[in-house]
Order: sequence, then C-alpha cells, then structure tokens
Amino acid sequence: MGRKSVAVSASSPLSGANRQGDPEGVLPRPVSGRRAVLLSIAIIGGLFLLSLAYAFTGAWRQKERLLADGLAAPRAALWMEDEGVVVIDAGEPGRPGDIVWVSTGSSRQRLVPLPPTDPDDPIGGAVGLALAGDGSLILAVSRCAAPGCMALLGPDRSGSLAPLVDLRAGGAADPSAVIVDRGRGIAFVADAGADRLWSVAIGTGRPIAGAMAVHSSFPAGAEPRGMAFDPGGALLVALAGRGEIARVEPTGASTSIVARDLRRPIAVGVEPTGTFVILESPRAQNAGVLKRLDEAGQTTILSDGLDRPTSLSVAPDGRVFVTLRGIEADVARVGQLVQIRRLGPIAPRRIV
Repeated sequence: MGRKSVAVSASSPLSGANRQGDPEGVLPRPVSGRRAVLLSIAIIGGLFLLSLAYAFTGAWRQKERLLADGLAAPRAALWMEDEGVVVIDAGEPGRPGDIVWVSTGSSRQRLVPLPPTDPDDPIGGAVGLALAGDGSLILAVSRCAAPGCMALLGPDRSGSLAPLVDLRAGGAADPSAVIVDRGRGIAFVADAGADRLWSVAIGTGRPIAGAMAVHSSFPAGAEPRGMAFDPGGALLVALAGRGEIARVEPTGASTSIVARDLRRPIAVGVEPTGTFVILESPRAQNAGVLKRLDEAGQTTILSDGLDRPTSLSVAPDGRVFVTLRGIEADVARVGQLVQIRRLGPIAPRRIV
C-alpha cells in the first residue's frame, strides 16, 4: 500500500509560508530550553529579592492569632518552656478566677483556682505572675474579697497557693505586677498605688519569703505596671501615668528614662535581639498598640487596634503574646489571648 500524503495549503497555520508571510496567523514561538531556564531563574530571583525587601525594610505588619477566647478577665500572661502560656483569668467581679494554661495549639487547661474579686472593685484580684528559681509560679494579688489578698502567693508543700508575704503590711497600696530575678532569688513588685517598686527576697529554691523593702520610687502619679529585664540585668518598668519606660539599675540606686511620649504604656518586653516591645493601652476600645523601640530610640508599630490589652509576654523566638479585655465593663466582650505572628523572619529558637 502506498503512504497517503496530506496536503498542506499555503494558507494553513501549519505551513511555513503562513508563519513567515501572514502576520495574522502567527503562532507563539516556543521558548527554547536555554531561554526557559533563564526566564525561570529571573522570576525566582525577583521573588526572592521581593521577599528580602519585604522582610528587612522593617515595614512588615504583624498578624494576630487567637489562642484563647471566652476568658472573663485575663490580667497577665507568661510564656512557658512547654510551648504554652500561663494566663491569670481573674474572673468576673465577686467570683473566683483561675490560672489557665493555654497551648500554642489553642488547647486549654485550668490549673489553680484564684481568690474571688471584690464585686465593687472590678480591677482587683490577681494581677501578675512570674517564675521562681525552682520553676514554680509566684502571683501578685491586689484587692479582692477573700483571704490572701494584697499578698504575694507561692506554692506550699502540697502545691496549693499560699501567702508568701503580706504586701499590705509591708506598705503596698495597689500591686500591679511581679517579676522574679531567678538568679538572685528576688521578687520585684510594681505598686501602681504607691508609685514604688518593692523587692522581696524569696530565695532561689522553693520560695520562702524574706524581707520586703523599697527598691525604687517614682514621681507621684507614675503608676508603675508591667516589667521586664533588659539584656544587662536592669529592670524596665512601664510607667502608665507618665507615658514612659524607666530603666532601674539592679541595685535600685539609679533610674533613667528610655522612652517618652507613650500613650499609657502598661507592659514592656525584650526581644531576642535586645530591642524592646511596648504595649500601650489607652482607656478606649480598640486603641491598644504594640510597638518596638530600637537602640536609636525610634518606635515602630507592630500591631494596633488591640482591644484594651492588659499584658504581654515575649517568647525566646520573638513571638509576643498579649491578653485583651482584661478589665471589662461590657461582659459581652469576653477576654482573649492572642499571639502576634511575624510575617518577617524570627530569631532562631532558644530556651533561656
């Protein structure tokens, strides 16, 4: 049998004549192998450069990830090495609260009950927590409606919370936060009512409270609140009443101001790079702002529109956890714990 021939007319789009002589019928010329490789490299390189510019210009925004909802009055948060965050949920006015453990996977477990708050004082109750030298929790409790109020609490031999020191007897007026120097075995308590910073020797093992003394005093109306240690061991204190962040030397002998003109700062933290993060909490809905303060004294907004934030905690890898709506007049707007997630790079994870 003879092979059938297929005729191709000059007007056919498959004919060479048409490809060269009829512009209306031109088909896209295929990209050669070498050109395809070069084009792919150019596209990938462009995307890589764009991602670098996005990450390192400092202009990236943060996103919030909801970890816990339905909290009654979240007042303080503390990141733990087990990839969880311990939160003080002070409870509704007149009712007991809880210490709640929340995993970064959003699971939740109630750990220890807290004394009930005073029905006539919605901002009282447990206000701060920190880790002692042996890894146990230390709590600062302000005014409330049960024994153990206006005190520093720690675990007794049975594991239950028990008073370590009577803060009222020592002269405190309105405890607002606590932090522990685990190496020296000293707890520092911020007193928003007396404008003071108290020190309490608790030891480096199982907490056993010792003497309570004034570590540092601030001007009237300073309203000291959240605290953090800077890389040099000095204490950073948020002065909500003055719109400032103070640095108190380890001995308490001198105090300097590292940030001014803030809008009611209520918490401060330190990132792995040594820069500071500051939480502003004006008394209005959705007005809270999380800022970064660099070594040059310049601030960058990391997240805004936060609804009445009450505390922050910084993990060793740079994640920031913030409690929202911890002092609540509208019971329908429940408290939350959120995680601020970077879109830019984060520091390598390390446990300190």
